[in-house]
Formats: sequence, structure tokens, C-alpha cells
Amino acid sequence: MIEKEGAGSDLYSLLGEIKMHLGRYKGATENFEKALLIDPVNFEAMSKLGMLKINQGKRKEGEDLLRAVVDVYKKMPKSEAQALSADKFVWFGKACEGLQRFRDAYEVMYDSALYLDPKSVSAHVASGHALFSKYNYPDSRSHFKDALSTNPKSAAALVGLARAIWTDYAYPGERGQEVTELLARSHAVWPDHPEALLLEGDIAFSSENWPQAEKYYRRVLAIQPQHEEAQGLLAAVYYATAKLDEFAALRDSVEASRPQPALFYATLAERLVDRFFYRESAEFALKAMELDPGIPKSYAIFSINALRSGLEEKGREVLEEAWQKDRFNVWVKNTRTLMKHIDENFITREDDGLIIRMKSDEGPFLMPYLMPLMKDSRTALESDYGLEVLRPLTIEDFSSHSYFSARSIGLPGLAASGVCFGRLVTLTTPNALPGNWGAVAVHELAHVVTLQKAKHRIPRWFGEGLSVLEEGRTRPRWKRHEPLMVSSEFYAGTLRPIDALQGAFMSPNWPGEILVGYVQGGLICEMIVEKKGISAIREMLKAYSSGGTTPSVIQKILGVSTREFDQQFKEWLAIRVQRAGVGPSFEGRHIDVLREKAEDDPEEARHWIWLASAYLSAKKIADAELVLGKAEKLQAGHPDLAAVKALIQLNEGLKEKGIASLRQAIEGDSIWSWRCRLLLADQLRKRGETEEPLKLLTEATSQAPTATGSPVSNGSPWAQLATLQKDLDMEDAAIQSLQSQVLYNRDDAPTRLLLAKTLSKRENWSGVVEAAWDLPYISPYGDEGHAILSRAYLELRDWPNAKRELNLRLAMEEPRLEEIYPDLCWVLWKLGENEEALKIANRALLIDPASVRAQQVVDALGS
Repeated sequence: MIEKEGAGSDLYSLLGEIKMHLGRYKGATENFEKALLIDPVNFEAMSKLGMLKINQGKRKEGEDLLRAVVDVYKKMPKSEAQALSADKFVWFGKACEGLQRFRDAYEVMYDSALYLDPKSVSAHVASGHALFSKYNYPDSRSHFKDALSTNPKSAAALVGLARAIWTDYAYPGERGQEVTELLARSHAVWPDHPEALLLEGDIAFSSENWPQAEKYYRRVLAIQPQHEEAQGLLAAVYYATAKLDEFAALRDSVEASRPQPALFYATLAERLVDRFFYRESAEFALKAMELDPGIPKSYAIFSINALRSGLEEKGREVLEEAWQKDRFNVWVKNTRTLMKHIDENFITREDDGLIIRMKSDEGPFLMPYLMPLMKDSRTALESDYGLEVLRPLTIEDFSSHSYFSARSIGLPGLAASGVCFGRLVTLTTPNALPGNWGAVAVHELAHVVTLQKAKHRIPRWFGEGLSVLEEGRTRPRWKRHEPLMVSSEFYAGTLRPIDALQGAFMSPNWPGEILVGYVQGGLICEMIVEKKGISAIREMLKAYSSGGTTPSVIQKILGVSTREFDQQFKEWLAIRVQRAGVGPSFEGRHIDVLREKAEDDPEEARHWIWLASAYLSAKKIADAELVLGKAEKLQAGHPDLAAVKALIQLNEGLKEKGIASLRQAIEGDSIWSWRCRLLLADQLRKRGETEEPLKLLTEATSQAPTATGSPVSNGSPWAQLATLQKDLDMEDAAIQSLQSQVLYNRDDAPTRLLLAKTLSKRENWSGVVEAAWDLPYISPYGDEGHAILSRAYLELRDWPNAKRELNLRLAMEEPRLEEIYPDLCWVLWKLGENEEALKIANRALLIDPASVRAQQVVDALGS
């Protein structure tokens, strides 16, 4: 109708934009050209046509048009520029962005637009997209929110905000829920908004819901058949699921339909990173660079993933090109800073295809442990999984979490202590994050193996589950024990079915659910190995490598449907939870599901009691008392009721009533009997009693041996018991309690040291080693632990380990040379390193001429 009636330049420009959104690029081009025939300086039409040309692979033509737009602004009289609307400045800004002039776009054009109209929706949306492209998610969200405050139905702002929340894993809110709500609002305004459909597809992709992801990408292509990003994303689905014939057909179709499909390859490369295809990502990004050098992100994608996948020389070279092309890419900036940090501060050790790098001041404390740990673990994993790990494998250990995060994701704030990229592993040292860094290293090395075995086509839940399993499979006391977490989610019924377990990692329902996903994945893998053996795991990895989905892999290898598997796991886990002896710790987030259980079965008192405990956790005392009243009418003597009443009574200062209720709960074998024993022991000890607390703590630790933390008292139950036993001169029993604490808590350095010191006084040197052999994997920097271990190894004539510990002592800031040199020269002599032994012995005699051990070495070797 517009064309028939004869249109002005702006109307043709608008019509061209509509056709462009509909994928009718030829018609859009014709309309933009008509607009420019009527008004040759219609810079809005010029900007749209320029960006369309670039998207069609005609970069030179497009950039010429965008430069012409900028020239219009430069030549515009000041008075005319001041009279422009905010929307006009937005188009100038988009032209600048198309020319990779980010600062001009954001700080000049969009800023001018917002100066003219602080509520301009188009200016805020454009600013939001600009900042998002540079990984500034918080400020990006701020602009989208400002746009929505003016127009709550702006589909562009709704989708932009949803994308900026979804992409930011450090987002402080309920990420998944908020994105879902924003997309629903967007769909209500514009049901087929291409960007909304792409985001829906990306969410499905991350959850490995491949049919859903493909559906959304195809919906975009039904609207815009030549949408290059949608084509790249669809290709990523095919590649990730091993549909390589479909991938090849789509790739050939794209290449036949456009001269330089660089955006297709850049999009494909970027998305494959999410599926662990780092080397392949680099290769596809290189293809994009060759087709169109004008896309800076292709250089960033290539350089980062080349550095991750063993192509370090080329990666460093292109990293500099990426920096020259886009100095506002914080990912590139951080990586350049990081590489400089590594070059200036790291040492490197290579052995048998392992390359380990770490800061020079960390080297003496970690390298002697990390290299043998990785070699031994690699050998065991290669045997169990039936492969040979690719060489070389690079491991980088960071003492600063910010550098670790920059190396891992290019941005700060990664909530992890290790990351695996297939040919590169990044770790944190105890200086960056406390904990058992040895277990983390084994976890990440297991990822190397399982990624390779599955040809990188492994669901996140399975990869993490296997790595959790491997942490403690060959070193039992590095096993991850989370009895309280597992019990709480099991009894609440909030563990995910295996079909939905991927969502715990990619779209968690609450901030801590990802940790539950790790533990649940580990338990699932443990059950499979227990029932079917490690061979079943190998077969599952092989099935995934061919593009199998979780339902098909479970059916093919384990012979059951996922629903049947979930039931098997539930039954297996019920036994494990019961044996663990730890009752649930319900929280406020459990209220809804527990209320539903109570309402579905209102005659069961326990349901109402559990709901009351969740209300108490959320400090909703009135609600708790109300539902407790219902439970009391149903079963006044229920032991769980007594346990919850005890908490209320103790909080109200009614100690005698609380103690009586605790006794009632224990006698009735409440689901919370373990914590009732701990709480009763704590109350009685505060009154100065010892006999009954000893009995209660003994019962509690026997009931729940793997529980090394208490939700109702200070410290580990095992540590509380050991302290009481020691106070009662039950030394042997106290040692056994400390040994149990060490067995079940892989991160507890103080107890390891205390136990080793206790055993060293008894000259039980094998006991010292058993207590503290992994102390350096938790707390490697203190002299006391290395001193005890060196003495134990020396007494046991384990000369190589004694040498390692003594050398570590020498690396201390103020080494005790008068202690170290006599033992070190003795050890070196026993190892046949006579020249070094004599040198150290002479140093020892200079410090202490009366050193017997040093003199014996000199006498044996001669001066």
C-alpha cells in the first residue's frame, strides 16, 4: 500500500527495516535504495543498508555506506546537529558500531541521545547491546531496565535484559526464573521476535534439549531463511550431537548462498565452546577470520581457544591481532594481561607429556606433589577408561583467583577452583582458594579423560559426576561426603530426574543447586559402577561420543528407561541415606514442596512436622507453630514432633523442657536423632557433665560416621568426641576419633597435623605418615607439617620422600637450617648423592660443629 501510494524517504526506510526483519533481504535492499534516491543523506536508511550489506558478506560496500553516515554527521552544522532527535543519534551510533568504533558509538552518539532524551528507549537499548558485546553485563542490564521503565512492552529491551541475565553466571538474582519471566513478557508483545527465539534455543542448547534447541533455531530460519547466526547455531546442534551429515549439508548450503559466511563460522565457533569443542572452535574461528577479517570477535574466539587447546604460538600471535582490532574486548585485554603475568612469573616443568606451570614462589611447595600425582592418576585413568591421554597436556596452577578466572573464562568471578579444556587444565593453589587442591587436580584430570573418551560430546552432569567419583575412587579419604545435603534434598524430593539433571548446572532453581548437581551426578556414577562396573561407564562414554542422548544411552547401555533408572537410583539412594544416619535440614526454599506433600496426605503427621521445620529455618515461627498444632492432633507422641519442639523450647530459653524433648526424640528414633544427640550432648557439656555427653557423641559418630560437621553445635562431632576423650584420659580412643575425622574430611588440615603430632610423640612413624601424607595437598606452606613428615620418612628409611620434605623445608622464608642440614645430608648420603651430601654436611657443621649426623656423613665420605 505504501509503495502504491508513493512514499517518502523515511517510509521506504521503515518498510525496508520491516522486510529485513522478515528475512526478505532483496526487498529490503530495494526499499533502502529507494529511500536514498529520494533523500541521498537519509542516514537512517544508509545505516540500515550498510549493516545489511555487511551481514550479507559484502563488507566493503557496507562499510562505505556506514562511513558515509559518519561523514554526514561530521559535515552537519552544529545547529542542525543540536536539533536532531535522540533516535537520529542512535543511528549514528549504530553506524559507528558497524565500523568497530565502539567509543564513538557509546560515549558520543548514544550519550548524546540520552542527553537529549534521558528516557529514550532506543538509546538505552542500543547502549545495552553495546555494553553487552563488551561483556559488561551489569551496566548492560541497567540500560535495558531504564528502557523498560519507559516502555514496559519494549520487546527489544525485554529480550536484551533476558540475554544479559542469562549470559552472566555471576548474576546475583534467580537467573533462570527471571529469564523465563522476561521471555514470557516478550512473547506476549512479539511472539516471533527472532532474538527471543534464539535465546530460547540457547537455553535449550545449554540444557542439552537438542530437539527444543533445533525447533527454536528453525523457527528463526522460517522467518529469516538467511539468518546467519541462526544457521550457525543450528550447525552447532548438529555438530554437538554428531549429526555430521546434516552439519555438512547445512554448511554447504550456507556457503552456496552467500559469498563470505564469516558470521556463520564465528557463531558456530563461539557456540561449540559451550560443548567443550575448544580445538574445533579455534578451527572454525580461523575460517571466519579468513572469510572476513572485519569481524573482531573471530580473532578473540580463535586466540582464546587456541591458547586452550595447545596451539599456543598461533594463539598468542592472533591475540595481539584481536587486541588491535578491538581494544574494548575485556576478554582479550584480560588474556593479554594474564599471558604477560605467566611469562614474567611462572616456572615450567615438563615430564612425559605433562607441562606444569605455576608461580615461581609456589613451585617448591606444589610441584614436587603435583607432577607425580598427575602422572600416577593419568596412568590409572588411562587403564580404567581404555585410552591414552593426548600429549602434551598443560596444567596451569594460579595463586590468584582473578588470574585463574581470566585464564578460564576471560572474565573475573568464576566460582570454581579448577577448569578443564581438554588439552589445558587450570587450577587454583591454596593461596587462591582453601581446600584439598590435590582432589581438585584429580577431578580436572578426570575431565581430560572423559572428554577425550566421549569425543567432547558428554553431558555436564555425567562429566562432573565422573570427576566427583574419581576424586576418591583410588584415594578413599579424598571422597566427597555430603550426607546432610543429600539427606535434605532426598527427603524433600527435590533431586532432579536424570533427564533434567543438566538443568542443575545450566539453569539452577536456586544458587546452591549446582553443588547438589555435582554430588548427585557423583552418586549416580557411583551406583552405575557398583552395579555394572567401570566397563558400563566406558560404554556410556562411547555412546555419547556418537551423539547419543541421555535417554538413548541409558536404555542402550543400562537396559532401562530413564524413568526406570530414576526409580532404581531412588531406591539405591534411600539405602545410602538411611545408612548415612543424618536427617534432613529443611530450608525456606523447601516450604512449597513440603506444604504440597502435607496437603496431599493431610493425615500423615510427619509431613506437617517437616513443614514446620522448614518454617522454623525461615524464621516463620507462627507458621511453624500452626502446623505443629495440626501434627500434634494427629500424633502427639511422634518423635519428629519432639525434635522440632526441642528447638523451639531451647530458643525460648526453656532448657529443661528442651532437654526432655531431645530425650524423647532420641528414644523414639526420630529422623533427627543424630542431631538431637549432638544438641543434647552440647547442652549437657555446658552444665559440666561428661559421662552422658561421651555416650551421646559416641552414638552420634557411630550413627553418622561420614558427617564431619554439625548443624547444631560447634565443630565436627568426631573432633568434639576426641576432645572429650582426651579430657577423660582416653588417649587411644581420642586418636581413633581423630583418625575417623581425617578419613571422612578431605579438607581438614588442622586435624591431620594434630593427629600426626600426637602419634609422633609415641614414635608411631607409620601412623604419622598415614595421618599426614596428604597434608601438603591441603596446607603446603607451613614448616611444622613438613618437619613431622620428614622425620617420619627418615625414621622409616623412606629416603626419597624424606628428601622431598626436607627440600620443602629449605624453601621456607626462614628455614631452620640447624635442623634441616644434618637430616638432609644424611638422606642424600643414603640416596648415593655423595657430592651434595658432603656439601650439605659441611654447611651443617659450620652452623653446629657438634652435629653428630653431619659429622658421620663427613667421616664416611671424607673431607
